[in-house]
Amino acid sequence: MIHVHKTARFSKYLLILLLFLVLSYLLTYPLMFVPLNRYVPVYTIDPLLNVYILGWDINKFLSLNLHHFFNANIFYPYKLTLAYSENLISTAALFALPVYMITKNYVISYNLALFSGFVLSGFFMYLLAYHLTSKTLPSIAAGILFAFSSFKFAYLSSIQVITSMWLPLIILYLHRFFEERLYRNIVYASIFFILNATTNAYYMLFISFWVFFMFLFFTLTDKKHAKQNIVGIFLFGLLSSLIVIPIYYPYIEVKHLMGFQMPLDVVNTYSVSSKEFLSLKSLISISLYALLIISIFILLWKKLPVLKNSNTKNNILFYSIMIVVFFLLWFGP
Repeated sequence: MIHVHKTARFSKYLLILLLFLVLSYLLTYPLMFVPLNRYVPVYTIDPLLNVYILGWDINKFLSLNLHHFFNANIFYPYKLTLAYSENLISTAALFALPVYMITKNYVISYNLALFSGFVLSGFFMYLLAYHLTSKTLPSIAAGILFAFSSFKFAYLSSIQVITSMWLPLIILYLHRFFEERLYRNIVYASIFFILNATTNAYYMLFISFWVFFMFLFFTLTDKKHAKQNIVGIFLFGLLSSLIVIPIYYPYIEVKHLMGFQMPLDVVNTYSVSSKEFLSLKSLISISLYALLIISIFILLWKKLPVLKNSNTKNNILFYSIMIVVFFLLWFGP
């Protein structure tokens, strides 16, 4: 009976993964309809730079020569030049490298890695939403909104933005830790945090805030397991730091060597202002997004979870608080 249940669940997951595969194929048109070995989706410098970075990573992996990994063959005679941008290590290792070993082509490796970002972002967000709701349709809707938001297509030239699939898995396994109290879930969350950190440094910073607030919230609302939560966040930080700190240390070195800094006034310049929210264009965009969310909420009302236990109530309260917190962080310092 258990075997039948697992087989049915696996078949369901496979079908949903296939759904996101088809949606990615259609919504990224004409990406998959052009010679993938010669063209990148957006003709700006970013995709070409990222193809180069993936190629550098692949060559380092295949040669088994990880010494001086960040001393890329650009901007001579400067050192640690790979740290001038994202390192894309996990994208190269998990997606681009297998494709390159078959095709011997960096461009097609880049394109398929980019395409995989859409597919897996949708599927992994589905897994998170389904864990929270136990409902299929709202979970698929969550996956679609996450994978194919206008933000993703606005940054189609940046593969590190598209490959956001690790974020839902970090949150998923943290939820499982708070529910099951098994430290193996902390280990899984740490692994996905590392994969995310070696994909996109910005996402690493964003999810770090999320992880901190998540531990804080569930510790304050469940004081019975406070000590276990403290051990959990310590273990998460330790495991993640063992890999992330050595990888990001060259970035700190480059900052000191080159004198790179981001003045506070520059940060404020590129932060969202209240005036921008009140502009007609912003109000129309926000209203359309709100209308979309409300419409989905109404259409799927009967499919949404019932407030039947404290876990569900706490989750809804937590996500409501996080909407406010990240909205305020949006405005910068």
